[in-house]
Amino acid sequence: FAQAADRATSFSISQNYPTRHAEEGGYEWVAMLYGATLEEPSTLVPLARSWTRPPELRVVSGGAESRGYDVGQRAYRLRCASEAACGELSLELRASADSPLVNALLLVEGFGDGAVEVSVGGRVLVPGREVRTGYRRTLDGTDLLVWLEKASTEPASVLVTRRPETTAAN
Repeated sequence: FAQAADRATSFSISQNYPTRHAEEGGYEWVAMLYGATLEEPSTLVPLARSWTRPPELRVVSGGAESRGYDVGQRAYRLRCASEAACGELSLELRASADSPLVNALLLVEGFGDGAVEVSVGGRVLVPGREVRTGYRRTLDGTDLLVWLEKASTEPASVLVTRRPETTAAN
């Protein structure tokens, strides 16, 4: 409900009493998402379902362990055993009609610096268009963020490979 719907630029799709989520240790949190679209509301159903029923992420190979889906960040969390162990990560997102894959975010904690190449189903993705990567520096090291622009109701294999350092010729 809008508290004061008196402006031409206002819109309100929220509620006054958001759902509270309880965690261990007595912590509670609330997360709300606002947005606007020119599409039909029904087009958002797969996206919403991918957040409420995210596909399972399985580490097929590589030195990382899955820490599950973090609903607060809308991200799959992985933790590298070491930077060297995460040189190549083979993952599977087990998407289905009930748990669709829509624009997944992978947060690889402790990955370190360095460029990566990302493939889905054996095809290298085009950076900036099909995949975006970034880094988050923490007190414990550097985390890799990988955002995949992909929608599917079928399982998807994802390969994240650290690209070797290149040096300019003198």
